[in-house]
Amino acid sequence: NLKKAPLTLLLNSNVDLSSKAPLASPQFTGNAEIGSIETSTNFPLIVKSGTNDHAIAIEEASGAETWQLGVDADGDLGFYNSGSTTASVTFNDSGNVGIGTTSLSADLHVKGAGATNIRLEQGNGSNYGQIKQNQSIQALQFGVGGDFAMTINSSENVGIGNTSPSRPLDVNGSIRVANASAVEWGGTNEAIVGDIGGA
Repeated sequence: NLKKAPLTLLLNSNVDLSSKAPLASPQFTGNAEIGSIETSTNFPLIVKSGTNDHAIAIEEASGAETWQLGVDADGDLGFYNSGSTTASVTFNDSGNVGIGTTSLSADLHVKGAGATNIRLEQGNGSNYGQIKQNQSIQALQFGVGGDFAMTINSSENVGIGNTSPSRPLDVNGSIRVANASAVEWGGTNEAIVGDIGGA
């Protein structure tokens, strides 16, 4: 049993335990510290993040790739892929979560290099929905499967069955109103106009 506490390992120290015989029941009666800890803590294990914000690395079995986690200067917890100094996923002090961004401005903030998709999948993956921020057309799209049924563009026009809406509500297809006592629209001398040409 390891009963001497605290255990302190400096960041510039490399300790290889692979050749040591395994301990049947390792124990620490105090706190284990890795790095030069500056805060007063009472945790069983505390690890100091380095200048690259990495503290702990987890390697896959083949050794080809690692993930790191650590806390940056702002106190945000980050998950880093293969030694990157930019976090892929961030949890900040306010409890917000960022994917693809470290500048969080919402409870869940997702940022992509181009079009950004959120996929909601059921069961074996054959049924799924999507929410997409389509950068190429500057629009937010909602879809089922691979098709997008509704588009909201930067002019705040809504398209149903139409990815380029030019009216506040632009529907490509038939509209059905059931079990309604009336269809109302306001304003003087206004009417519903049919356009056979589709302009």
